[in-house]
Amino acid sequence: MIKLYMHTVVIIIMKDGYNPFQTTGINFFRHCDEMIQVVYLGAFLERIEPGALIFFQRLDGLFWMGRVWPELFWFELEKPITVMEGPPCQGSCRL
Repeated sequence: MIKLYMHTVVIIIMKDGYNPFQTTGINFFRHCDEMIQVVYLGAFLERIEPGALIFFQRLDGLFWMGRVWPELFWFELEKPITVMEGPPCQGSCRL
């Protein structure tokens, strides 16, 4: 008798400092030499760094990704995403 075992291997590429288990407050991580902030529901930023890349969580758990300015939020993508889906690296940076 031959037994066949199937294994699923999941490889998660971690962004430097990103904690996928954090679900409240504000999470900071570095990705491609850029500091990124994740703002979860109910949290707020005390200070805005002009041009910073930020994820704001929606009620459905997805995030709007964009850059913040003193009077503007510039959407980087047309649709909400998960934190692990973005942001893409630009140039020669690799995960």
